[in-house]
Amino acid sequence: MAKTYNGARMTTATTGTGTITLGAAVSGYLTFAAAGVANADVVAYGIADGANFECGTGTYTTTGTTLTRTVRTSSNANAAISLSGSAQVYLTACKEDLLMVSESQAVNTVLAAPSGAAGAPSFRLLAQTDMPMPPFTLDAGTVSAAPLLFTSGTNLTTPAAGAEEFDGTCFYATAAASTRQVVDTEQVIVQAAAYTLTNTTALQKVFNASANGAVTLAIGTYFFESIYNITGMSSSQPGVNIAFGGTAVIGSIAYKADSTDNVGANGSGGYFTVATSSVIVSSYIVTNINIRTRGVVRVTTGGTFIPQIGFSTATSGTTIAINSWFRIWPLGGSAVATVGNWS
Repeated sequence: MAKTYNGARMTTATTGTGTITLGAAVSGYLTFAAAGVANADVVAYGIADGANFECGTGTYTTTGTTLTRTVRTSSNANAAISLSGSAQVYLTACKEDLLMVSESQAVNTVLAAPSGAAGAPSFRLLAQTDMPMPPFTLDAGTVSAAPLLFTSGTNLTTPAAGAEEFDGTCFYATAAASTRQVVDTEQVIVQAAAYTLTNTTALQKVFNASANGAVTLAIGTYFFESIYNITGMSSSQPGVNIAFGGTAVIGSIAYKADSTDNVGANGSGGYFTVATSSVIVSSYIVTNINIRTRGVVRVTTGGTFIPQIGFSTATSGTTIAINSWFRIWPLGGSAVATVGNWS
């Protein structure tokens, strides 16, 4: 590949179409030698001679200070122009040196990284062996860099088979054309040890596996599900309520809650459409109950979301048992109605 250097432009008194004998540097420019051109270097050159031009490659020699001419393009039907004796010769990259897609290169030609001596870079076309072949292995993640990071964007108008997308709320995968599916990305809390509730009738957090028993939600629509195993209740416990507190603004909520004792008897429950306190059990004659919830919530302003429980009588010694859990996962924006190929 022909080399090129910066700032070199010289006069020539040569006439005709043969080898050029270089003269002096044009005012404000360098000679080829001052620009760094070495003897026998093949360089890319341009010639300006009145209304005529020429671009090509040539071999520079320090003896006689000459430059041969192999023409690539010119105003003389791409043949050497006949020099007038007052032309200027300069170093420049020709189109072919840039290895861009052109009539002389295949479509989608790609450059590999530069190699070669400092000050004289060379390039080569990527070969098939340069391309990673499956299976692909991602670099290991670090505390400051994920191995794979999606940028939030707008989903495809028509889902494409095999596509994976991220709109800032959910991840999506399309297994078949026009059939986008939500990828479940759950947030989960599980009690690793029994948690003794505060002796109060006020609503309180269900979980202490995190400091506040709260999950932070962005604007969106979420499914949720839970099982609370409550032990150590008084056999004459009069009532149990559940609710959802926190700073998130809830546009709407709907969930089914059912409760039984540890052998599946003494059932109670209902369907609820408010986040505030709802009575799940009006009275109980057992000491252990299980409450299961399943529902959907639409968050219109992001914030914390706290599963809560309350009792109509203060609860000395009542606990949330180990392995009680709550999980929540996004479906889409706060007004989402469908995901997938519904009609």
